[in-house]
Amino acid sequence: MNDHQFHKLLDIFGYSWKGYRRVRKGVIKRLIRHMAQLNIRNADDYLELCKTVPGIRNETRRLLTVSISSFFRDRPLWEYIKQKMILQMTAGNPDQVAVWSAGCALGQEVYSFKMLWRILEDEADPLPPLFVTATDINRDYLDRAAAGEYDSQTLKDVPEDLRERFFYRDQERYFVRGNLKENITWRLQDLEVSALEKNFFDLIFLRNSLLTYRRKEYHEGIIKRITPALTRKGFLVIGARETMPAGNMDLFRVEDFPGVFRSLLALETRIGTCSTSQYGE
Repeated sequence: MNDHQFHKLLDIFGYSWKGYRRVRKGVIKRLIRHMAQLNIRNADDYLELCKTVPGIRNETRRLLTVSISSFFRDRPLWEYIKQKMILQMTAGNPDQVAVWSAGCALGQEVYSFKMLWRILEDEADPLPPLFVTATDINRDYLDRAAAGEYDSQTLKDVPEDLRERFFYRDQERYFVRGNLKENITWRLQDLEVSALEKNFFDLIFLRNSLLTYRRKEYHEGIIKRITPALTRKGFLVIGARETMPAGNMDLFRVEDFPGVFRSLLALETRIGTCSTSQYGE
């Protein structure tokens, strides 16, 4: 399969050539192995089967998923989460905080947030219970994420003190300690088909996944499917190089950090509070 044929395959699924350009070689290797398993030698024949055979189409979509990520990816975001977002999510002593990692890949984002939460528990007043839901279309990624096993290169951005606290080492592999795995639900889910519970999540990560790999004409539908899952004051975080579609998404971007959005209901609540404070009863 050459680049031209791969481009045609992406068109079948509505995926973005720009999103895949840098990672295409690894993805193409997986697709070629799939072709060999099916005893298909001609890539154009494979493309036709992706159009007409549901089982092959579904497996190809799974093979098109990309697992590239890192712990504390885009470090300024994590500092912003620590300094501002968590404080706002825990204001008013809620019974719990619920976080959704949509397109969680191999789990680095999930465990990064859990580590940050544990650090803040040590530094601040008791925090409410944290529950994390991690979803992906790729069952293999979910199984590997739940196992919490990584090589030393994957952990290069994790400070040494956090490695010692949250991981244990067996030869050249690192394993997430059991207490960091608590209250995480790993769930197989296709965001093209369904979202999760409405008005449930205080924070949704949608970073470097569908907004990167899907073509822009699909972005508005993706966001509109996901945003109802936010609580009234919830946050939605997208990737540093991703952009929100231009349509009315019922969201507003926070003023002090790019890529972080909140429900318009949060803005209405804030305006209402300010009005009451300024003008009295």
